[in-house]
Amino acid sequence: MKVDTGIILAGGRSRRMGFDKQEIKIDGKLIVDYQAEILQRHFSQIIVVTRTPDIYRDRGYTLCQDYYKGLGPLAGIHAGLEHAGSQGSFVIACDMPNINDGYISYIVQIFEKSNALGLVTAHDGFIEPMAGLYSKDLIPILEEKLENRDLKIQSLIEENDFIKISKDQVQKFDPALKIFQNLNYQEDLKNLK
Repeated sequence: MKVDTGIILAGGRSRRMGFDKQEIKIDGKLIVDYQAEILQRHFSQIIVVTRTPDIYRDRGYTLCQDYYKGLGPLAGIHAGLEHAGSQGSFVIACDMPNINDGYISYIVQIFEKSNALGLVTAHDGFIEPMAGLYSKDLIPILEEKLENRDLKIQSLIEENDFIKISKDQVQKFDPALKIFQNLNYQEDLKNLK
C-alpha cells in the first residue's frame, strides 16, 4: 500500500492554549509550515485540515475542512483521507513539532508491506493515534462512527486491523519519545524553546 500523503490536523479549538495553535512559530515559521517542510521530505502531497484555510493559501498544500463539524480528531482524519491522493497517509496534529525522519521512514516501510488499515504506537497501556498511518479504506468506517457520534479514536484502532508499534521500536529513533509530545499549554511553549 503506497503512502505518499502527509496530513496535518490543524482544526482544533486550542482551548487549553488560550490562542489558536496554528499561530505558534518555530524557527520563524508557522508551526504547520514547519511541519510541512519536514513532511515534504517523505510525501509528495501535504494536506492541512483546518477551519481557517486562508492562512495557507499559495503554499501548495491541499486544504480541506471537516465534513463532520465539531467532532474532533476522527472528523479531521476522515476529511484528510477523503482528499488523500495515496492509499496510505501519515497523520499528525499541528501541535506536535518533534517530527522524526527516521521513525517516519521506518513505519512507512512496515505499513506499505502490510494489508493493515492503520499503524500506531502503543506504549505503557496507551495508544498514540497521532504520528501514525491510516488507510483510505477506513473512510466508510469513520463515517459510520462519526454519524453515530462514536468519537473515540481508541475504539477505531481496537476494532480494526491496526499494527501497533512498541515503545522500544520508537526509541530506536527517538529515545525520549519526543515525537509524541504536544503543545497544549503556554508553559509547553516555554519548554520547547
